[in-house]
Amino acid sequence: ANPEHYGFQKYTPLSEMDGFIVDIRNLANVSKSGVITAEVPWGRLTPKSGNGLVNIAAEGRESALLVDKNDKCHYLIREIFRERFKQVLNQ
Repeated sequence: ANPEHYGFQKYTPLSEMDGFIVDIRNLANVSKSGVITAEVPWGRLTPKSGNGLVNIAAEGRESALLVDKNDKCHYLIREIFRERFKQVLNQ
């Protein structure tokens, strides 16, 4: 296994972000001919006030994740996601 193929995230309890529980995932396809991984990680999220399940069948939602290695856009990205999560969860 190549460590460069794994996604990492800063640890926070239950991967919390702005009132949501987020489960970060890296999409992959494993077959006899090799392994293909997505360059963009995905997250499944649900409000902390919910049942804690991020599964789609349990009212969870999927979202693409943005990664800012220099931490310069942290607040802008957080505001964009916060508004988008509110819109998605209020549908």
